[in-house]
Amino acid sequence: MVRNDGVGKILITLALGLLLGMLVTLVGAAITASLIGGQKIQADATGYAAMFTILLASATAALIVSAKAQGLRIVMCLVGGGVYFLGLLCCGAALFDGVRGGVFPSFAVIVCGSMLVWLLGVKGGRKQKYKVPKMRI
Repeated sequence: MVRNDGVGKILITLALGLLLGMLVTLVGAAITASLIGGQKIQADATGYAAMFTILLASATAALIVSAKAQGLRIVMCLVGGGVYFLGLLCCGAALFDGVRGGVFPSFAVIVCGSMLVWLLGVKGGRKQKYKVPKMRI
C-alpha cells in the first residue's frame, strides 16, 4: 500500500513531478529548435523529436512520483503520467486556443513512458531484496 504521508505530501510530489516533466519538455523543445536552426536535423524530424521528448518527460514525472510510493508502483507511475498529460493538455489549450489534433498519440507515448519506469524497476534508489522460499520435499 501507499504510505500514509497525508494528502499534502502526495500533492507536493505530484506537483514536483509535473514541474520536472514540463522542464524536461522545455529543454527538449529548445534542443530540437537549436538542432533544426543549425541544420543538424531536417524539419521533418520534428515529430520524432517531440515524441521522444514527451516520452522522456513522462518517464521523469513517473519516476519522481513513484519514488515516494512504497507500494502500488504501477498505479503511482500511471498517476504521474496522467498528471503530466493533464498539464501538457492544459498548456496546449491555453497557448493554442483550444486542444488541437495529436492528443491520442501524445497520450499513448505518455502511457508508454510511465510504464517504462515501472517495467524497468526504477525505484528511486531503493533496493529491495526478495527472499526465495525454501521448498520442502
